[in-house]
Amino acid sequence: MEAFDKAKEYFEVIKIHLKNDKLTDDLSYYAFLLSLLPIPGIQQVGQTIDRIFSNKSLKSKLDNIWDEINSVNDKISTIEDGIQKLQVIASTFKFNSSLNDELSDIIHSIASETPVEKEWIVETENWSYQSILNSIVEANIAQIIARDNSVNKIENSEIKANKTHLHASNNSQNYVDKTKFYNDLGSVEMNGIATQGNIIIEGSGIGFREGGTLFFGAIPNLVSVKCPFCQTILEFDKRQLSGKSQIQCHSCKSIMSFTTN
Repeated sequence: MEAFDKAKEYFEVIKIHLKNDKLTDDLSYYAFLLSLLPIPGIQQVGQTIDRIFSNKSLKSKLDNIWDEINSVNDKISTIEDGIQKLQVIASTFKFNSSLNDELSDIIHSIASETPVEKEWIVETENWSYQSILNSIVEANIAQIIARDNSVNKIENSEIKANKTHLHASNNSQNYVDKTKFYNDLGSVEMNGIATQGNIIIEGSGIGFREGGTLFFGAIPNLVSVKCPFCQTILEFDKRQLSGKSQIQCHSCKSIMSFTTN
């Protein structure tokens, strides 16, 4: 699931959880922040927001950043639609490096308040594509699995785990870019690398298990298109589109015709 889709889902959860008694205009802001965290399930969203509000120092920092966002982009306060506001907030961070640096610091702070999961698993299968973008993950064991003509894309993220297992089988791949894997014993950074088979990362070491292979370069078979209705960038493994003449936007659910070369 893309970060923006997570943010839209979290927006509704936060609105229900807080019953609008603690947040007003900044519902979209908090939904955006939570979408960048490695929250393992929708049921943990309420727990995470409660921890944020119980930490006065953390809440104060978040309030200050929210004030800065509104100062940088005074149009945000005039937008009534929560989902549209989410898009504008994300764009404001994207094009302001100072705010982006503050965002990174605060995400680390929030992540430190989140209990460590014993196991974090991403599983993609049956001609599917999944992105993990701008995420911070902390777990004892991390598993990123692609099966049956599928692709996982891990980009601009940090994964802290005693052991990370990258598995890709039956014409599948994991593509890793601008991502750091680390624990107390060391770290490994991957930029523009695709993996197949079984790769184990522990500290600063990379272990090649059955079928383990690394490739350097862009994701093979990846195609991108912008939805003409909501402007969301859609990404597909080209093999998923074989024999099809239509695609559906995962954001606005519009259906579009297409052709492939």
